[in-house]
Amino acid sequence: MNRSRFSRTLPVRTLISGALLLVAALALGGCVVSRKVAFNPADFSGIQRKGTGVVSGQVSVDTQSHGTLHPHFQPLILVPVNAYTTENVQRRFIGGEKLAHSDKRILAYERDADTDQDGHFTFHNVPAGDYYIEGELPWLETYMSTDNDGIEERLYVAYFKYYFARVTVKDGQAVQVTQFDQRNPERHTHYATGGNLYHPTPNADIFDI
Repeated sequence: MNRSRFSRTLPVRTLISGALLLVAALALGGCVVSRKVAFNPADFSGIQRKGTGVVSGQVSVDTQSHGTLHPHFQPLILVPVNAYTTENVQRRFIGGEKLAHSDKRILAYERDADTDQDGHFTFHNVPAGDYYIEGELPWLETYMSTDNDGIEERLYVAYFKYYFARVTVKDGQAVQVTQFDQRNPERHTHYATGGNLYHPTPNADIFDI
């Protein structure tokens, strides 16, 4: 899974096909900014060992308009705590900066897990150490809109919110995680009008407002 450590530049989608037309894309606050910490593979090598720890829990994310949501079948990553990953957490997940994509070499040093229908997850065989769990919750709002010619069309507004947790794992330990840092604000990715050709974000909640 290449999520670029949840450090994506948000998509400006050019979707023009019959019943589907992108009507607006939102530029989200400022330009992409460079990282200050260089990637050092030596800082990640410990996660490649087979450990005996287990990290599990349930993700709950608070939203402004739809209460508490659980990400359904969404990816999570587990990465070691070091200077490189801490910069990503502090500047992107907390500070809200549009940080440049992570070095692609980090893909070899991450653990992946997917949430279930209710936001539960488990990482197995985790070596002893300190880690960040990172993820994002997508959802959509949809409603009918009437244009100047009196034609009704359905509008979709896509949102997401980052979250993370820091955990410490010891050999043979089972760690439960239920609290995630959610200081990063909710964000829009795009507006679109669509008919039967529109494909929402997979497994995202859709709210008719």
